Amino acid sequence: MPHRTQPAWKRRLADSRFCRRAVAEAAAPGFQTPKLTPRFRVGLGVLAFSYLLAWPLIGFLGILAVRRSQPALVTIGGPIAYGVSTVVFFLGLFLSGKDGLRFLRAFGYRLIARFHARHLAVPDEEDGRDSRE
Repeated sequence: MPHRTQPAWKRRLADSRFCRRAVAEAAAPGFQTPKLTPRFRVGLGVLAFSYLLAWPLIGFLGILAVRRSQPALVTIGGPIAYGVSTVVFFLGLFLSGKDGLRFLRAFGYRLIARFHARHLAVPDEEDGRDSRE
């Protein structure tokens, strides 16, 4: 395969401090994804429920408002449903807490390391071949 230079955005991304740190930490021997605690799982469930709560309820209120010719149902009920969904979302974030941040960090580092290995790895200068091969 002939040697091609990488686009500038890929070089800048690969040279960024964040990307270098993520790749180094993901490659460290003791690096592992934290275990999913029950509290974190409940937090994820509450987050998913918050998404399932607002928009279907607002759609239902819209249909109900049209059928009953009462636009106040969706005008008043829509923002209330959205507010309740937001409160439920923040409750899910609170329940996920530090465990969620640790898990997202580890997941992000692994994702960046995989992306770096596939798309950002610097080709070898001597033979023009990619260092992944």
